Amino acid sequence: MANQKSMISNSQSKTILPVEDNPDDVELTLRAFKKHTIVNTVVASDGAEALDYLLSREEKWLR
Repeated sequence: MANQKSMISNSQSKTILPVEDNPDDVELTLRAFKKHTIVNTVVASDGAEALDYLLSREEKWLR
């Protein structure tokens, strides 16, 4: 049980990047995340958008 709690607290400080082009699936995914109090999400509609996000985050981290 303690292991699960530490995993939950660690996951809440992370950002989840779902990549999905179907708006209905995005809505369902975000609803499930919210239900489980996962709030740090950024949705990309395709792989190129996800890479743009990830690379821009990496550049900010490297500065």
